[in-house]
Amino acid sequence: MSFNIWAWFTSPYGLLLHTVRNHNIIDWFLQWFTDLQDWEDNDHDWAAICAIFSWHIWKARCSTVFQSKSISPLHLGREILKDLAQYANTKEHINRPLPYIASIEPPTPALWSPPKFDYLKINFDGSFTETNLAGGSGFTCRDSTGTFCGAGAGPTLVLSAGEAESVAALSAITWAKRNEQN
Repeated sequence: MSFNIWAWFTSPYGLLLHTVRNHNIIDWFLQWFTDLQDWEDNDHDWAAICAIFSWHIWKARCSTVFQSKSISPLHLGREILKDLAQYANTKEHINRPLPYIASIEPPTPALWSPPKFDYLKINFDGSFTETNLAGGSGFTCRDSTGTFCGAGAGPTLVLSAGEAESVAALSAITWAKRNEQN
């Protein structure tokens, strides 16, 4: 139980658990999933926070038991806080009011235009998330008849959308050179 307590108290939310009158483990766990009376944090809901904590504690325990990996409560607390921040960011996007739907025109679908006969065309794209700098890039190659010739994609850490696009372009060029494509 002390590992669980350490994991909770590495975060600001652990301080909210000081109200447990009985110090047996069952009462302590039950309080995790009961909404707190003094809860003022509108960005999070208590059950979701408890679920994130529980999941990380469970994963840490499994790593210890099945892989003989010891995870410090401080490291575990950092991982939990990272997921809580990601959860809060996701929830913020979900709870945003939607624009008035009637005023939105449906997007025109992008049309692929083939290259000249005996040529290949490589389309590439990249994207990233500003909050954690995680990004992805990919490319696809087709000939003048639209026949698939190759593709690639993968994750990347970047600082901007332009950098993600550059990684995608470099991946496409590297692939084309390796495959002797024009």
